Amino acid sequence: MIEDGVLEGHDGAVWCLCVHHGHLFSGSSDCTIKEWDVRTGQCMQTLEGHTSDVYALASFDGALYSGGDDKTIRRWSSDGRCVQVLEGHSDWIHSLVVFNRRLYSGSSDYTIRCWNNMGQCIQVLKGHSDYVLCLYSFGGILYSGSDDTTIRCWNRDGTCVRVLEGHTDWVMWLTEFDRCLYSSSVDGSIRRWNVERGGECECVITVPGNTFYGHAIRKFGGSLFDGLGRNLCRWNAYGECVQKISTTGGCFCLVEMGRHLYGGIGSSIRRWRMRGNLVRVRTRSNPDVLGYSIYVQECELSSILVSRGFETNATFSPTSSWHVSLMI
Repeated sequence: MIEDGVLEGHDGAVWCLCVHHGHLFSGSSDCTIKEWDVRTGQCMQTLEGHTSDVYALASFDGALYSGGDDKTIRRWSSDGRCVQVLEGHSDWIHSLVVFNRRLYSGSSDYTIRCWNNMGQCIQVLKGHSDYVLCLYSFGGILYSGSDDTTIRCWNRDGTCVRVLEGHTDWVMWLTEFDRCLYSSSVDGSIRRWNVERGGECECVITVPGNTFYGHAIRKFGGSLFDGLGRNLCRWNAYGECVQKISTTGGCFCLVEMGRHLYGGIGSSIRRWRMRGNLVRVRTRSNPDVLGYSIYVQECELSSILVSRGFETNATFSPTSSWHVSLMI
């Protein structure tokens, strides 16, 4: 994993990133959203309308949506015009996510709101006792992390079916990796939750240093990355740090786009590229179905596949149970 680019142009912290229609968008404390040409590193256009920090971005029903400190959600046209303002929250909007063909927003007013594609709020989810800071959908469940230190699990009809407890401070970020839910917190830890076994916490990764301003975690290229503290760290499924990249500060947000991982650090967007080959693993019984995609060096390939539970061997002979193809 190496850094190979920086996108600059914001006058404030980059709080959120989103890939929409193949383009990268960023939201900032300078009240703007920028669209980037990632090939040249140039800003293509600046979207203006929010009156305070832009904390959340999401691609929903063919449009870009943003949420922020001004308590509004805005819908943007492809030419950068704000075409609709969604109101209903009484405090900051921290997170947006698409779940069950609806847009969900998490707010400092302790609630989660569900919006249809007409911009109408059709449901309000209540249960948290403090700010709702992050949302993530995975396996038919909506997950929410909060200042109240808990993670709540919501089904498609808006019922809270489980509460995951263990963190001792704000839950800032959620992601999925290796069929488990991962969460990062201001308590300086990343926790792995086996949601297939009732939400059992299987692993706690302690991250040294100040994690308040760097809390993003993201699955990318068969690994888990975190931007806590002043390093971008790469973790395997066993909770082992296999690479550490020094940065100028913590990552507020992370998003993948092609072979690159982008992260908001201060007012800039850093870009990293995974070294090695993209490994696609397919079953012999159904070779058209992709089983796994991971970036690895050739010498790591056998051990990584075995760690994922695949029946294989170091030479990948035709008698192996799995087909492996390498793409440069």
